[in-house]
Amino acid sequence: MFILSLPYVLATGIIIEDYEERVEKFNIHGYWEWSEGKVIIYELPSMPHEVVIGAVTRMLMYQCHAVAFTNAEIDGFGGTSKY
Repeated sequence: MFILSLPYVLATGIIIEDYEERVEKFNIHGYWEWSEGKVIIYELPSMPHEVVIGAVTRMLMYQCHAVAFTNAEIDGFGGTSKY
């Protein structure tokens, strides 16, 4: 069994342009960081966290359906991360 302890050095010898391209392609803002040619993972979202956030978001959106497509509409912007 592989156990990941954070922070974790994922790759070395990476130029900043390659790192930035991958961050955009895979939308990993806030989880990985580039430092001196190393790609370091600082945080991974957990499945329970994602499930709970999804459930709460669905309940909130359901309760606010009367204002959908108005200036008072509430939009979801995805999860947040602590740094």
